[in-house]
Amino acid sequence: MGKDIRKCNERQRFFFIFTSVHLVTSSWREYNSISHKMGVELRRKIWSLKFSPFKMDTKNATRESVLKGSFAGLPPRRKKAVRIFLSSTFTDMKEERNYLMSETFPRLKDYCQKNYKLEFQVVDMRWGIQDRANDDHSTPELCMREIHNCQKESLGPNFVCFLGNRYGTRYLSKFILDEHWNVLMPYIQSGETKALLEEWYKLDTNSEKHRRILQPVSSKYNTSKTEEKEKWWKESSAMYDSLKDAAVEARYVGLLSEKDAHTFLRSVTEEELDRAGLLTDEQCENREKCLAFIRNISNADSINVTEEKAGKFLDIESKKIDKERQDFLAELKEKVKKNLPFENIKEYSVQWLENQTKNGLTFQGQKGYLENFGEDFFNQVKTLIDRAAVIEAESFSDIYEEEVSQEAVSHLKQAEHRLSNFVGRKAILDEVESYVTGNSQHPLVVYGNSGCGKTSVMAFAARETSKWLPDSSVILRFLGTTQSSSDIEHLLRSLTAQIMRLKFNSTCTDADNLQGKSLQELTDVFHTELEDYDKYGHACPLAVFVDSVDQLADNVMAYNLSWLPVVLPPKIKFIISTLPHAHGICESASTLGIPMRNFVKVEELDEKSALEIVDEWFSKSKRKMSEKQRPLLIDAFKHQKVTPLYIKLVFDIIKGWSSFQKACSIPETVSDCMDHLFTTLENTHGKSQVQLALAYLSCCPGEIGETELEDALSLDEDFLNEVYQYHLPPIRRIPPTLWIRMRNDIRDYLVERDSHGVTAQFWYHRQFREFADKRYGGKSGANTTKCLSVLCEYFTNMWSGDTAKPFKYGKVQIDRLKVKNPPTPQKRLVVPQPTRYNDDRHRFNTRKIIVLGKLWTSDALKEQVFQNSSAYLMDIEFLTGKFVVDSWKNIETEFVQLKDYMRQQLTGKAKVALSNKEVYFTEFCYIHAVLKMYNGLISRAPLSLPSQLFACLQDKYSEDRLPNLSWFLAQLTSGKGIEVCPFLPVAKTLESPGGMQLRSRLHISPESMLSFTYKNKPTVAVCSEQIVLYTLEDNGEISEQTLATPDRKPHCVKFFSIGEKENYLVGCANRFVLISLDNNRIECNECPSAGTLLYASMTIVRFRYRALQSINLT
Repeated sequence: MGKDIRKCNERQRFFFIFTSVHLVTSSWREYNSISHKMGVELRRKIWSLKFSPFKMDTKNATRESVLKGSFAGLPPRRKKAVRIFLSSTFTDMKEERNYLMSETFPRLKDYCQKNYKLEFQVVDMRWGIQDRANDDHSTPELCMREIHNCQKESLGPNFVCFLGNRYGTRYLSKFILDEHWNVLMPYIQSGETKALLEEWYKLDTNSEKHRRILQPVSSKYNTSKTEEKEKWWKESSAMYDSLKDAAVEARYVGLLSEKDAHTFLRSVTEEELDRAGLLTDEQCENREKCLAFIRNISNADSINVTEEKAGKFLDIESKKIDKERQDFLAELKEKVKKNLPFENIKEYSVQWLENQTKNGLTFQGQKGYLENFGEDFFNQVKTLIDRAAVIEAESFSDIYEEEVSQEAVSHLKQAEHRLSNFVGRKAILDEVESYVTGNSQHPLVVYGNSGCGKTSVMAFAARETSKWLPDSSVILRFLGTTQSSSDIEHLLRSLTAQIMRLKFNSTCTDADNLQGKSLQELTDVFHTELEDYDKYGHACPLAVFVDSVDQLADNVMAYNLSWLPVVLPPKIKFIISTLPHAHGICESASTLGIPMRNFVKVEELDEKSALEIVDEWFSKSKRKMSEKQRPLLIDAFKHQKVTPLYIKLVFDIIKGWSSFQKACSIPETVSDCMDHLFTTLENTHGKSQVQLALAYLSCCPGEIGETELEDALSLDEDFLNEVYQYHLPPIRRIPPTLWIRMRNDIRDYLVERDSHGVTAQFWYHRQFREFADKRYGGKSGANTTKCLSVLCEYFTNMWSGDTAKPFKYGKVQIDRLKVKNPPTPQKRLVVPQPTRYNDDRHRFNTRKIIVLGKLWTSDALKEQVFQNSSAYLMDIEFLTGKFVVDSWKNIETEFVQLKDYMRQQLTGKAKVALSNKEVYFTEFCYIHAVLKMYNGLISRAPLSLPSQLFACLQDKYSEDRLPNLSWFLAQLTSGKGIEVCPFLPVAKTLESPGGMQLRSRLHISPESMLSFTYKNKPTVAVCSEQIVLYTLEDNGEISEQTLATPDRKPHCVKFFSIGEKENYLVGCANRFVLISLDNNRIECNECPSAGTLLYASMTIVRFRYRALQSINLT
C-alpha cells in the first residue's frame, strides 16, 4: 500500500492523507492539531480546500460589529425552518390537501432534513378546524398573523395557494370601525336585521379608533345543539347580506372607498392572497417565494347545480351559480397570473363526470391527477428551497457558522427583544452609567428579586454603553438561554473566545485549545486574556455584562465566583446580576472583596411609576381603559411596590377589556395573574388539551421545537382522543391550528432560541417555568411520565416513517361515533430522528443525542431505561455520537446517575427476581469502565470508540453470561460499527477494566507518551529527545534501553502483537518507527509517514473494506 501511494501525484497523496485523518479524527480541532505536526505546507493546502479564503466585505464588517456588541445592523436571525402557509378553499380542495399531507409533505420533510438540516412545517388553517375555533370569529385574524410569521421565519417558500372554481366563504367581519358603521346603518333596510346587528356588534371606545366588535357565538347560542347552530347560521347570513348590500350602496354614492367597501364583500381566501402580496400592483419581493396551483373545471357550465356534491366545487346560491362570486374569482386568478412569476404557477384542466364517485373529478380523463399534482408541488417547493439555501449561505453564513459570533449575535437579539417594551428605570441606569464611566476597578453586582426587571436593565445598559463609552466593545450574556451559557465551563470558554477575537481581530485564535481544560485552567486563561486585552495599545474599553449568574448549572465554583476577576484592568468593566439570596452569590461577591458601593439593588416600582409604564404601553397599543375600569388598576398598584413582571401580566389582562365589558377584579399577585392566564387558556381551548400541550412544553429537557411538539402530540393517544370527539380525521395527527391558537394566546410569554440546530420555544421567565412545571409537569406526575415516554419514543424513531402506531378509541368516541376497538394502526407522519444524517458529511444528530441523554436520566424514565438497557444504552452509533457532540463531563454524569439508580434498585433485593437486572448492571458497568479508562483518548478522537471498545472487551465477545454485551460487541464488526469506523483490532490489545496499577518507577518528562500494556509486557516511552524501552525484570527492577533518537518530536506510540512478536509503532512528524521484540531480539524499522494509515488513536488494524492483512513498511 505504501508503494502505491508513492506512485500517486502530490494532489492524490494529499487527498489520501486528508481522508485517512478524517476517518480517525472526529473534529476539525483534532485534525488541526495533527495537521500542524504534519507540516505547515500540508496544513495550508487542507485549510484552503476546506475553507475558501475570507474576503473583507460587508459580511466581515457585520461580524466584527457583532463581536464588538453593537446593536446597529444586527443580521437577521438564521432561519432553521421552511414554513409554508397553505391557502385554499375548503371543500373543493380537500383531496389535494389530504394527498399532500400523506404523500408529499413527508418527502419534503425528509429532503429538508437530509440536505439542509431544516424543519419543514405547513400551516393549513382549513384542516381540522373545530366549532370552537369559529366561536370568537378570530380565525381570519389568526390566518393573517400566521402568513406574517411564515414570511418572517421561512427559508424560501412561505405561501402556497390553491385556486379552483370556488371563490370561497365570505364572513362577517369581527371588527367594524365605528365611522364605517355609521355610514352603513342608514342603508340597512330591515328593522329586524338592524336590531340583530345592534345586538351582536357592541361599541368599544377603549380603542383609539372606536369600533364595533362581533360577540362570540357562545354568548347567545350553544352550537353543539343542531337547532341553535341553525339559528346562528340564519342570523349571521342575514347580517352579512345586509352589510354587503349596504357597503355596495355606500360605495356607489361615494361614502365608502372601493377598498373599504370591498372588505365587506371579499372571501377569506382573497384576504389571504392580499396579505401575501399577490394582489397588489406594487412591487413585492415576497412574490418570488409564493406558489400558485390553479385547477379549472373545463366543463363547469354543464354541471347539474342541483346535485349536492356540486356545491362543494362551485359557488352556488339558491341552486344557481353565484355570478358575483364567480366574477370575483376570475379577477382573482388574473391578478395572481399577472403578479406571480410564470415559473411559480402551475395550472390544471379537469373534467366533471356526473357518475364519478368520491370527488367527481378526473385529470383530463386520466387517473393520475393527484400523483402529478403532488409531484409538481414537491418539485416547485424544492426549487425554491434550493434557491433560498444558496442565498442564505452567501449572506451571513460565516457569522452563524463561527461559534463565537453566533453566540454573540444570539444574546444581542435577545436584548433587542427585551427592550421592545422597556420604559423608565432612570435612577438605576444612572448608577450603572456612573460605574461604566468611572474609575472603579472592581465588578458591579446588580441584584434584585425575581421579576423586578434586572434582565431588562442589563440589556438596556449594554445597548447604551456605546454612548456612555464611545468606541467601546460590549460582551453580553443572558445565562441559561443558550447551550454556551448554561454552565460555568461553557461560559468561560465563550467569553474567553470572544475576548481573543476582539484582541486579535481575526478568526484564527487559540480558542480551540480551550476544549478539555479544567475549570481552574479556564479561569486562569480567562483572567490572563482580560489582562492581555488591556495591554494592547489599540484595544478599546471593554464592558462585560453577565446576567442571571444564579441560572448557571449547579456548581460550587460557579456560585462562589472564584472565576470572577475581583480586581479589573483599567480598560475593563464587569457587570453581573443575580437574585439577592440565591446560592450565596452576593455573599461570595462581598467576601471576595467587592466593595459595597459596587452593589446596586433593582427595586420594585411604586404606584406612580407603574401607572406611567402602563399608560405608555396603552399609548403604543393605541388603546385605553374606560373611566369605570381605571380605578381597578389604581387599586391593584396602591399601597404596594410591584415588579415589571406583575405589571406586564396585569397589562395583558386589561388591554383586552372592551368599554362595554363589565369591570372585573385584577389579580393581586404574579401567581394569581398566572393562574388567571392559564385558566383562561383552558376555558378557551379545552382544559385537557391545554394541560397536555403545556405538559410537553414544561417537561421536555431544556426546550422543545414546534415540530417536535406537534409530532409528540400526534403520538399521544389521550390528546388525540380528546381532540377528535366529533369526527375522525383522515390522518391521525393533531390539526396544525390547535397549537397555533394556543401559542398565539401565550406568545408574549414564550421565547425562541436555537437549541442544537432546532428553533425551540420555552417560557421567557423563570417564574413562568416554575409555575407551569408545578401546574402541568412536576418530576413524578402522571403527565410527566407519560410525556417523557412519548418523547423518548419520538426521538428513538419508534413510530417514524411507514411504521403505524396502534391505538384505541376513547369511550366518548365509541358512544358518539359508533366505532369499535381495536382500530387499524395508523401512520403518524412524524419527522424521522436518525442518530446520524445520511448526507455527504454524515453529521450526527446533536439534538437527538443531547435530548435522549437527558430523557434517560430523568427520574421518570430511569426504570424504563434499566429494563431496556440493551436497546437504549448499547447502541454503538449513539455512544460514538455522544462523544462527538457532548463533553465527557456530561457523559460521565449521565452514566453515574444511571449506575447509582441501578445499584440502588439491586441493593437488598432477591437475586432470583432480579437476575436479568444484575446482568444489565454488570454489562453497563463494563462499558462505563472502558469509557472512563480511555475517555481522554476517545474524546480527542471519538470515531475511534468502536476500536477502543473492541480492543478492551474482545474477550467478552462470546461469554454467554453477558449476552447483551456480546450482542453489543457484535455491532462493532458489522452494520453501524463499520459505518462509524472501518477499522478493527486484530487482537485484544488494551487492558480490560478491573485491574489496578501495581507500581510506577519511570522518571520521564511531562511531554513523554507511554504505550500502556498489560501483564508483563515491556513499555515504550517517547519524548522529544529519544525513544526508550522499559522492561520489568523478574527481580522487580525496571531496565531501560534507548532504541532510537528521532530527528523530530514523536507524537504517538502504540503497542500491538502479531503471533509471538511484540511490536510498538512510534509516529513522528515525518516517519514511523516500528520496534519488534522477538525472543529478546530488538529490531527497528523506519518508513515515511505518508505510507501508513496508523495514528495516535488506533491500535494496529485491519482495514475491513480492503481486507488488509499487514502494513508494508519498506
